[in-house]
Amino acid sequence: MKPLVEWFQGRDLGSLGAGELGEYLGSFADGVTRNDHRKRAVALWRWAQNNRRIPRGVQLEIELTERAKENATEIGILNAETWAKLLHWCHEKKPEYLAALVLAGFCGLRADEIHGKRADRGVRQSWADVHLDRGFVRVTVAKTNTPAWRMVPLCPAAIAWLRLCPGQRAGPVCEPAALEKLRWHAKRAAFALPENCLRHSFISHRIPVTKGNKPQVASEAGNSVAEIDKRYRVPLTLSEGRAWFAVTP
Repeated sequence: MKPLVEWFQGRDLGSLGAGELGEYLGSFADGVTRNDHRKRAVALWRWAQNNRRIPRGVQLEIELTERAKENATEIGILNAETWAKLLHWCHEKKPEYLAALVLAGFCGLRADEIHGKRADRGVRQSWADVHLDRGFVRVTVAKTNTPAWRMVPLCPAAIAWLRLCPGQRAGPVCEPAALEKLRWHAKRAAFALPENCLRHSFISHRIPVTKGNKPQVASEAGNSVAEIDKRYRVPLTLSEGRAWFAVTP
């Protein structure tokens, strides 16, 4: 909510009208970004109303603002051949990032869930929640009773790669911002990595492997079916899906 605070310079929520709130939201050129900030603002206003910071029984001004039109964005994924090359390159050249790469591409964990949010890089995925012997990952940073609070299966290939990770497999699985750093190094090594391509690739390849079970994949990804259809999924064949999860060391 930092942009909201900076825009209105500490004014009370109850003093803000729909018109000026609309101007604030209009400062975000991208429709997805605007709607994300609007969603957070609506949650804040409702919290304030429930806690009597804003009078109850009145229409919230933030709810009178309009949602922006979201332009369709291209969903970038990797194929199994590139995925294999990336894994082998990472293992050889940047092994300190291998665990983060495996959890992103084979399990679909969000980058923030793996290497920490920018506001708090200290909260990252823990090795204690990576159960190689039992074949699943529990998302360390997820809040309870939210879609992000989940366990994700570890395929045999993921387990094999994770066993190659250096160190004692204790504490965080990677350093802060590991995937951002890995992406920078990978691009210098001539890998073309679209934005969020690892999570997109996991979801896109996982759906055919589960025989089109989108609710299962959405649960594993900590998201909804509507969201993965809109933002994450590229239709793939069963053979393409199997090839992705069969990339072993």
